[in-house]
Amino acid sequence: EGERLTLKQAKARHDGNHLGYLRTAEAYDDADDMINRNPFHLNWAAFRWDASYLPYYQRLRKGDPEIIAEKTQGYAEALASIDMSLKRLDAVQDRLPDGAYAFFRWKLEETRYFLIVRCELALAWLKAERRLYTDDVAEKQRLLPEITDHLERLEAYCANHAGERFDGEWLGRRHTFRRGELYGAEAWPAEFRRFWQLQLVSDMGQTSDQNRNRHRYAVG
Repeated sequence: EGERLTLKQAKARHDGNHLGYLRTAEAYDDADDMINRNPFHLNWAAFRWDASYLPYYQRLRKGDPEIIAEKTQGYAEALASIDMSLKRLDAVQDRLPDGAYAFFRWKLEETRYFLIVRCELALAWLKAERRLYTDDVAEKQRLLPEITDHLERLEAYCANHAGERFDGEWLGRRHTFRRGELYGAEAWPAEFRRFWQLQLVSDMGQTSDQNRNRHRYAVG
């Protein structure tokens, strides 16, 4: 007689088998069925409808160092562009119609928020993928604190901007926004640590005061 499951148990098993993000990270061959291994192997992924993207996807999912370098440079350039836009907006503040400055500054700051939280997580993910697939022990050791730094910057940035909101008028309409309300980025580091099986531990060799304010992650 087969195993009998409740509807809730059956659904949980189905989700666990078909949604990669409910699993934990593991290496796999390019030819393997990836739908159960990687949350980005989905029907709408570019390489599923254009096979020419597949080689790049395979490099991307393994954290190719060239791609990490490209993403790091692109992140820095985009951040510099947004910061320049904020300065230019500040420079013309007195020449803008009522409500325009506050509205557009919020929009630019929200773009900056979105860029930072997405890029910090993306770089952490790429480096975690690289760490999984490289055979270079020294590289594995170097990447772990870099991953930690990305997660800590993401957590600190979300905490520093928690509770920010905009409530104002523009073009005759009342607008109310909350910082990052569509992203839920504050929950990403915890899920990242679960998927990559990272365990929070205090730094060894630090004083008790230093340990209160400084942590690192180790593979569990």
